Amino acid sequence: MKLFRALSLIALSILCSINAAASQVGVIAGLRGDIFIERDGVEIPSVSGTAILIGDHIRTRHDQIFQLILLDETVFTFAGDVDISLDIYEYDATTNIGRLQITQYAGLMKFSTGHIANGQAGVFQIKQPNTDIAVLGTTGVVGMLSSEQAATYFPQIKLPATTEPVSYAALMGPVLVLRAG
Repeated sequence: MKLFRALSLIALSILCSINAAASQVGVIAGLRGDIFIERDGVEIPSVSGTAILIGDHIRTRHDQIFQLILLDETVFTFAGDVDISLDIYEYDATTNIGRLQITQYAGLMKFSTGHIANGQAGVFQIKQPNTDIAVLGTTGVVGMLSSEQAATYFPQIKLPATTEPVSYAALMGPVLVLRAG
């Protein structure tokens, strides 16, 4: 945990020194393992400090851990076999107004909202194959689990037989489920 905190502070320092001419909206931090960013059809290996742009699709090949820190100080921590994309990110640092949309196809993510999450529905969205979640603020854990993972992690819950991913969410503070599959 101390290592993640130290790496996060380094990444935040890098993020604060970003030249706004690039469309960089965040950085990878606290990386343990190998992750890959697909950008403009090209797969790019990532290291701590790698720039993140709108439209980036981030994947891991194995059970990895990393953080994504955005300009508004939103912090995501990802684990597992991650498959996400940063679809929309608009942020005005002078007014703290913006919009964020991330799509989660696989893996687990913990987040702590930054300045964008201001209590308005639709400003901070997490999309999944069968669920849309509007986060109004605070922290949470969201996951896309295979049916096998869901049965392993939650043996007390009887799930219908399915090959579709199972959405898992544990959110603190206000949240709206906009669409559930």
